[in-house]
Amino acid sequence: MQSPKITSSEVEVCKDTVVPCIMFNIRIEGVEAGRSIYIPVDGRIYTDDGKLLSSLTIEYATFSSAGALATSAIVVDYVERYSSELSHVLNIRARAFLEPVAIKYIEERRRVNKYHRVELKLELRFLRFHSSVYHYNYVYVIGRASPSILRLPNDAVMLKAGEPLLFIDNFVYSELETRVVIDGPRWVKEFLPAFGLGSYTILELPLPDTSKLPRDSLDHFIAAIKSLQSAKEAVYQTLSIGPPLTALRNALLHFCDALKALGLAIKEDGGCRLDENKLIELFKGNKWLAKLVVEVFTNAKRIATRGPETTQPHLAPEPAPTLYHVESLIGLVAYMFKIVLDSIIYSKQQ
Repeated sequence: MQSPKITSSEVEVCKDTVVPCIMFNIRIEGVEAGRSIYIPVDGRIYTDDGKLLSSLTIEYATFSSAGALATSAIVVDYVERYSSELSHVLNIRARAFLEPVAIKYIEERRRVNKYHRVELKLELRFLRFHSSVYHYNYVYVIGRASPSILRLPNDAVMLKAGEPLLFIDNFVYSELETRVVIDGPRWVKEFLPAFGLGSYTILELPLPDTSKLPRDSLDHFIAAIKSLQSAKEAVYQTLSIGPPLTALRNALLHFCDALKALGLAIKEDGGCRLDENKLIELFKGNKWLAKLVVEVFTNAKRIATRGPETTQPHLAPEPAPTLYHVESLIGLVAYMFKIVLDSIIYSKQQ
């Protein structure tokens, strides 16, 4: 009989847990019936480079019927009872709970994957029980004179002395494994948000009271926050630095235009720059905080403007930032936005 094999495995994100979790629905065909019993014990999932990510917790396992044999069982005198070999289909549902460090490593591997997809290896372990029970219709009784034959009832079962009733293989566990692939778009859309990555609000960025702001300023603030969100999402969706840097640059331009409408920025050489003196007034005389905001804005804009884009290749002579640098830069700009927005709101309440 052929060995059992995993023929399909479906994967989905757990929706009923607090801890990040992946659910697997696994179909195994060719599970031997009659001569032995396979009992699923546990499993593990690994990264494509062989790193252990998590153990599998088996929630349930169901056997489908193998012809006349309705359940997984050991059959006495199997060869005589069944003319052909029987096998079951085993369906298993299992969970893998993921620690933050495991999620981070999966994402690191996806970023270097040629197709930007998640590739895992799933491994299941079984205990395989065998039996030495045989059915005898006749038993030879050896006497002093001559052997005699004792006929037993048809349903009688005899065990040979010294033989085990049940036994398992020397290696204890039988193992099956399969490759699991999650396409990049699906990983970004379904899994990362559930794990707290890729599609979440960067910060709680408050907007000033609309009645106390010029409409033009408010529109630019809203556009800046949306562009900042797009920059964060582009990091995970594209795994390249060009699109998130473009979105980040747009966020900074909108932010500066919003401040210009409030007299906190100045139009200069067709562009826009923050007015450090006005920011010192906004921050109640804290010149170091104003200087920090101006430096973050200026340097972030310079980096975002020199992104590796086909529309402006002449602006990228410097060493390009890594994806991790861009991700952190977006966070830094988000905090800069928050400092300014919180200060504007506070000043309007005075």
